Amino acid sequence: MKIGCSVFFGGLVILLAHGQYAQTTNEKVDKMIQGIQKFSLNLLHKVILYREEKMQHVNEMISPFSVWTMLLMLYHGAKGKTFEQLRDVMGITVEEAELKKFYEDTRELRDADSSELEIRSWQKLYHSKNYLINSDYNNVTYEYDMGPDRKDFEQQVGYINDDIRAATNDYIHATIQKNSISGARMLLVSAIYFMAKWKHPFNEKLTREEPFYNETSPYRQIAKVSMMMQIAKFAYVDEIKGLNARVLELPYGTEDTLAMLVMLPNRGSSVKQVVNNLMKLGLLSILDSFTNRDAENDVEVKIPKLNTYSAYILPKFLYQIGLEDVVTSNKANLEGMTKGPDSIKMSLSHSLHFSRIIMDEMGTPGATPKPARSNKTGVIEFHMNKPFIYLVVQKELKLILFAGAVRNRDRK
Repeated sequence: MKIGCSVFFGGLVILLAHGQYAQTTNEKVDKMIQGIQKFSLNLLHKVILYREEKMQHVNEMISPFSVWTMLLMLYHGAKGKTFEQLRDVMGITVEEAELKKFYEDTRELRDADSSELEIRSWQKLYHSKNYLINSDYNNVTYEYDMGPDRKDFEQQVGYINDDIRAATNDYIHATIQKNSISGARMLLVSAIYFMAKWKHPFNEKLTREEPFYNETSPYRQIAKVSMMMQIAKFAYVDEIKGLNARVLELPYGTEDTLAMLVMLPNRGSSVKQVVNNLMKLGLLSILDSFTNRDAENDVEVKIPKLNTYSAYILPKFLYQIGLEDVVTSNKANLEGMTKGPDSIKMSLSHSLHFSRIIMDEMGTPGATPKPARSNKTGVIEFHMNKPFIYLVVQKELKLILFAGAVRNRDRK
């Protein structure tokens, strides 16, 4: 992409800054994107802290943008305080028509299939057979292709699992059990699979089994991992005030619009502390540090191969980030969707998020892995051999598509 030009992303005009992180020409959309960034970091923060508090030292990934997208189904059916909470927490600053346009313009961030990138996703609102959906709500949400879908949760849970498996091209095998959604008023589902090819591929011959250590003293080996390695020029920031971590950008694809930002805690710091700091700083401060950097550096990168599957029960996390009413049966106001007696008032009784990321050595078609390099003078070492955080960011819109932590045990 050329420096200083403007491009179209769907219907959005995007101004490119130094071929890096950019902004749209629509102030309202820019403001909403900042709200989505806040939503994404808030959700990541709660998920990471939950694992830390439970001492669950597993690798995990969540797709905040997929979750945000499925919540649009609640936004259009909410009234009163429930609506206000959804609008504020989701950061929605545009009217209905523009919101739908944004959804359509970002469709390829939820479903893509090319030689460089594969994203498969499924967002769907299922509701109990005991509810009738308002025709006006059906008309409003029709363009989203996310339901509503009427189901007998006692008899048709298998169909829901099949929906997820088919939509994600068999990469996510959801095993929702009948007893886990028995009595559900609503089941809101998000499932997403991600695999992309690096701009700078790793050489498979250099991948080795190496130790992975814990993050606090006394340091000890906690796992053996397949560690990929290469030396190439990467955007790297040694210090971002207040973050307490080094940050590396690993670009995907040939167009340089998608990248993984890796945050490696400094010695004595931890994943939990860095996530807390990231919440305070916000995404823009991280992106600005890359925009303002002098040049790319020669970096020796070591990063584990990943095949991470995660599953989340969302209502508790949504409550924690401020969506209190919609997940509470006696407070939820979804009368724009369906109206019934207080005893069976519609609420977000059940919501599940499934995600999977595969990360290996593969680069874009035609890209050649670099051979081993013996002279390492002036080369910066960025070795991810202890717990770290990553964000997969769409650089033009500054959206966090995926986020996770490597600790290092994969659930497959």
